[in-house]
Amino acid sequence: RTMHDDRYFKSMSHAENALTNSECLRQIFLIWLDGLSDAPEDERESNLAGAFISLLDTVIVELNKAIEIHDKKINAE
Repeated sequence: RTMHDDRYFKSMSHAENALTNSECLRQIFLIWLDGLSDAPEDERESNLAGAFISLLDTVIVELNKAIEIHDKKINAE
């Protein structure tokens, strides 16, 4: 195993950890959003939760793409 392989493996480990944490955080925001009512006083929190979920969705997609590229590289070797 080369030093390059070790750095690549560590990078992918961090990406997988970030993906797991992002998915967990997304679930927390969904629970928060689900607990809010349609009342005007909950509108700001609903908008915040929705914005956080939207941002996390893009992070999750990008991390999945990085992991997919890694898996294709490993399978090709």
